[in-house]
Amino acid sequence: MRVFCDTNVLASAFGGRGLCGDLVERLLAQHTLVVSPQVLDELARALPRLGVDVATTKAVVAFVRARAVVVPQPTAPTSHMVRDEADRWILAAAVNCDALVTGDTDLLDVANTAPVRILNPRALWTLLDEVERARE
Repeated sequence: MRVFCDTNVLASAFGGRGLCGDLVERLLAQHTLVVSPQVLDELARALPRLGVDVATTKAVVAFVRARAVVVPQPTAPTSHMVRDEADRWILAAAVNCDALVTGDTDLLDVANTAPVRILNPRALWTLLDEVERARE
């Protein structure tokens, strides 16, 4: 699956331990992790706020840039209504993916009408289990 990963999931993955870290690891190993330049920029700002030092932050951003598919920044935000303007750009960048994984309630709130499947990390984990079982 091609999965667009929102900044908050990546920040949680690299700023601590737990489900988001396991999920990103799984996506990199068995699926296609997709990000945009906006996500990389936001990640570079978010990690230091979580206590990650500058050198590690730069290394993480470089790692994600090297291992993920970085789609071009959209030329316009989606017309789909999302409360946060920045999320309209995220949604536009993710539109050609199979799913967008996020913990952002503004995006999760529009999941039923969005042009791409929007899932929280736990729901994506469950979906990946189903997809991988179907492959067997």
